[in-house]
Amino acid sequence: MPCQGIFIPILESLKALLNDNIIDDRLTIGLDNRAIQFGDGLFETIIANKTSIPLLKLHYDRLRHGIKSLSLNLDLSLADFESKIMEVIEANGTQEFNRAKVLVWRGSESQQGYYSGSEKADILISSRPCNKPTIRIIEKAAFSKNVKLAYHSYSALKTISALPYTMAAIERKNSKLDELILTDGNGYISECVSSNIFWVKDNQLYTSNLKSGCVAGVMRQHLMNMITAKGIILNEVMAQKEELLAADFIFTTNVAEIGIIEAIDNNSYLTNNPLFEDIKQLLEL
Repeated sequence: MPCQGIFIPILESLKALLNDNIIDDRLTIGLDNRAIQFGDGLFETIIANKTSIPLLKLHYDRLRHGIKSLSLNLDLSLADFESKIMEVIEANGTQEFNRAKVLVWRGSESQQGYYSGSEKADILISSRPCNKPTIRIIEKAAFSKNVKLAYHSYSALKTISALPYTMAAIERKNSKLDELILTDGNGYISECVSSNIFWVKDNQLYTSNLKSGCVAGVMRQHLMNMITAKGIILNEVMAQKEELLAADFIFTTNVAEIGIIEAIDNNSYLTNNPLFEDIKQLLEL
C-alpha cells in the first residue's frame, strides 16, 4: 500500500521546480520523507538579478561539497544548476532581484529509522522577489544565552536541520534585539543567527575559524577570495567574547546584506572604518 502524502504550500502560491518539473502552489511528499522526518538534507539561499546569479559558482561548490559529505548522489552540472534556478525565476516573473531557495534531501528508499541505504537525492527550487543586497546598521546586539553551537564534520554545511538557528531567531525576537551573536560550548565566537561575523582591531581583519562551529557562508568565502587577491590579511581565529568586545569595528555578512554592529550590550562601536571602506569597494557595495 503506497504511503500517504501531505501537502506543503510553496511560497505564497509561487511556482517551484521539483527535480525537472515545474509545480504550482503545493508540494506532495510521502510521510516518510527524510527532510520532514530527520532534516536529512541541505539548502542554499541565492540572490539573482534579472540576467545572472553573481555568486553561482560558490553556491554550486558548497552544495556539491555538502552532497558529497552526506553521501548523496545528484547528477547536477554547474550549467544545469544555473538553468534550473533561472527557469524557476522566470516562471515566477523575473524581478530586479530574486531570492531563490534550493533544497536537496535524501530519498526514503531502504529506510530503517535514522538509517537510509538511499543515495538518491531530490531537489526543490523556489523563488520570490527580494530587495537589492544592502548595508544596514545593527543598532542592538547581544550574545545568545540559550544557543550554543558545536564543531563537527558537518557543522560548516548549510543543513536543513537548522534548529539552533531557529531558536536563536526566536531568542533574538523575544529579546527585542537586532542581532544575536552565537558562541560554541567553550565560549568561542562562532557567528550570528543567519550571517558570519568579522571584526577589525588595530587595522587587522578577523573572522571566526570554522572550528567554532560556524557555517561556511558563501559571502564569507567570496569576501575571503576578494581580500586575499588584494593582499589584505584575514585572521581566522578562535576568539573569546572579550576579544570581540575589544574590537574597533564589527560587521556581519550573508548573501542578502552586510550588517554593521553599532552596539553589543553596553559596548558601542564605530559604524565606519577605513579597512571596511576598502572591503565595500571590493564587493561593489
